[in-house]
Amino acid sequence: MSPGPLATTGPADLGPRRSQDLLSREFREYLSSDPDYRRLDELQQKGWNNPEGDQYFNARRQKSASADRGGGKYALLRMMKNIGDQFNTKTGAFEISSAQPKVLDFCMAPGGFVSCALKYNESAKVDAFSLHPNQGGHRVLVDYGIKDERVTMVYKDVTMFAAEFGVPSSPEHHSRWKHLQQKWPYHTPHYDLVICDGAILPSSGYQDSFMIEINSMMTFRLINLFHEFSSVRLFKPPRAHAIKSSFYLLARNVQSDSQPCLEAMTLFKHIWEQTTFETISEATYRLCNEFSVERRPLSPELEEFGSRYIELARPLWNVQADALAAASFTKVTAAAPS
Repeated sequence: MSPGPLATTGPADLGPRRSQDLLSREFREYLSSDPDYRRLDELQQKGWNNPEGDQYFNARRQKSASADRGGGKYALLRMMKNIGDQFNTKTGAFEISSAQPKVLDFCMAPGGFVSCALKYNESAKVDAFSLHPNQGGHRVLVDYGIKDERVTMVYKDVTMFAAEFGVPSSPEHHSRWKHLQQKWPYHTPHYDLVICDGAILPSSGYQDSFMIEINSMMTFRLINLFHEFSSVRLFKPPRAHAIKSSFYLLARNVQSDSQPCLEAMTLFKHIWEQTTFETISEATYRLCNEFSVERRPLSPELEEFGSRYIELARPLWNVQADALAAASFTKVTAAAPS
């Protein structure tokens, strides 16, 4: 599974548009106190205001959409392996101290991160999911099953495990209820490493997550949420994601039995309910609104976590700003003399 495109117009890969109000005024003013953020913001504005920026990112998205065709699928696999190696060099993300590490990958295809997990942990056992290519997923290009018994993989949409989210068994909730009654296929009680594209919490160990917008208000709150029950590090691949706002989050030492973690899991389950069903409970409505930009005071969070957030985000801002500064669509061309 891959993160979907942002619901914005223009070159969304540059980051959230101010006109979309993804950043509150207070949040923008807070970030703007940092000179590295101001540099990035100025370059993003230039990209948003230049049609060439739209053309550049549209071309990138079309290339990504056709990655499974011909030799492109193997290029994608090589890219993911390279990202995994860079991620590990920077953070040690794939180095696990357990004698036989247990790994769960929610979005295996094409298999680059699983390859890295096995490269650095030859005795690891991997449980994995992948969205079937017929449903829009990438092809799995690494061995599993009888070709590599260390890896078990099933084609499943991981958003369809309704029982794992504690949803009452009522077919009234959704017209595709039968597809939501998938049974969890694995019996591993805990994992040392969980790899996923979004906010899905592991039962123990640590987690790699792919995220889209480092500068959005919701991302700030999500990173703060993880910070309350784990040690958080951020990583931006210096080539593959340099010019975009995407990045990876590594959460180590996850305190899975702590109250903040249990509350976060409850929140994520309610968000899943809100985005899956046409009708939602009052508790879900309340929790999701509480987590939203508009319904919760920002000042206490900025006071408590703002400086740490900037410390985490600054290296990512600099990587993206350097890439944008080198792009033709952010350069101002002087008008020719008349």
